[in-house]
Amino acid sequence: VDRTAYPRFPKTARSRELATAYTPSDAELELFNTRFKRSSGHRLVFAMLYKAFQSLGYVREPREVPGSVVAHLRKCLRLRRDVDPARIDPTTFRRYQRDILAYFSVKRFDGQALHVVR
Repeated sequence: VDRTAYPRFPKTARSRELATAYTPSDAELELFNTRFKRSSGHRLVFAMLYKAFQSLGYVREPREVPGSVVAHLRKCLRLRRDVDPARIDPTTFRRYQRDILAYFSVKRFDGQALHVVR
């Protein structure tokens, strides 16, 4: 991950970086495979969003995830090369985003949080 105030994907990812930052644990593989038994494309896109959040600290749009990360996750999930990330509508993206934040016990900054800050 390029180190800036706002982390972003590296322009070119090395295999060691892919292995360290984007290889799912056994528990994560279980989560992805259990949640998305029927749709390989949705399993892949959810894994992309999940691992991107884990690495960057925020959920990225699927189209912003580099091909090297997608290919690495496809291999980790044991999916065929022709399996592409599912195209998801904004409602599905928000649901996946909400679920990922819940897995990491992250709460959104809302009006109540603003009140506490003041």
